Amino acid sequence: MTGRRLTLEEYSRREARLTSLFRKYGLVLLFTLPYFVMFGLFFLYPFVKGLIMSLYKYNYANPAENEWRGFQNFYKILFDAESSYFQDFWSSLGRTVTVNLVLVPLCILIPLLLAYLVNTKPWGYKWYRAIIYLPGIFPLTATGVIFLNLFNYQYGFVNSLFGTDVNWLLNPETTWVVIVLFCIWGGIGTNFVIFSAGLQGIDKSLFEAGAIDGANKLQQVVCISLPQIKNQLIIGLFTTITGYMNLYGQNYILGAFTQPQKDIYTVIYVIQNQLMGTRYEVYGMVSAMAICLGLFIGLFTGLQMFVTRERKGGHRHAKAFLAFQKQG
Repeated sequence: MTGRRLTLEEYSRREARLTSLFRKYGLVLLFTLPYFVMFGLFFLYPFVKGLIMSLYKYNYANPAENEWRGFQNFYKILFDAESSYFQDFWSSLGRTVTVNLVLVPLCILIPLLLAYLVNTKPWGYKWYRAIIYLPGIFPLTATGVIFLNLFNYQYGFVNSLFGTDVNWLLNPETTWVVIVLFCIWGGIGTNFVIFSAGLQGIDKSLFEAGAIDGANKLQQVVCISLPQIKNQLIIGLFTTITGYMNLYGQNYILGAFTQPQKDIYTVIYVIQNQLMGTRYEVYGMVSAMAICLGLFIGLFTGLQMFVTRERKGGHRHAKAFLAFQKQG
């Protein structure tokens, strides 16, 4: 009887432990399982497959002809100046980085300013919030058609409004202007929502204390508002950089009539062009090109995280405080 009682006690403890674990983590696993399945199917598997393909002269139509190349694909893209892949990659990467240097600050500063103005809650501010975010829900193609008509050479609204005679979508320089406007108009909504949420979460007593100390509105913004929404700014900066380093759809829609068209190619545009047609043997090369782009994006975002990291005072401030105490 004693042995049977101990077995039942052990069984009860084990069942209680399992029940407790299920209560703690069961619902978490249940709700996160779809995410992990989608992550594995649409990110992890394609990434591993692309990494393997980048090491081969990969013929997608006839895998029997695959040829191991190691890192030769990467060498040809990054260092072989005679290769067309080298020229296409670096020239398109230069254009991608250049447009990001213009787009990223604008896509941070404009929604930040709008969020601050709306956060003052003027009359009809709820309508303003909806209007600012509205372009972000439109499909990219539909928005592109709107801009194609706005900047049309013959009957476009922009030329009619300003009385100009500019073929906006023919020259690469003016096409880039339209692309930047397109990206700003359609992309500021997300950062606006993030910054608005951050501004609404700031303790109002901080502004009251600042006003008592004599801080004007600009000083309150710089010294109170911006430090308090630092995390939101970092998130907005990260998503904006990673998003526009993969710029493609806007160029594809607006640059259909641009000459020479290669002057509006981004890295993703070059990759997509290589995949068109029946040149199946280029899959290994474009996989390597995509990984190179991913490495550069990681480098840029890593640099951003380093610059915006939380800085600690270290021993310098402690030594200064001790010296102050000795003097006092």
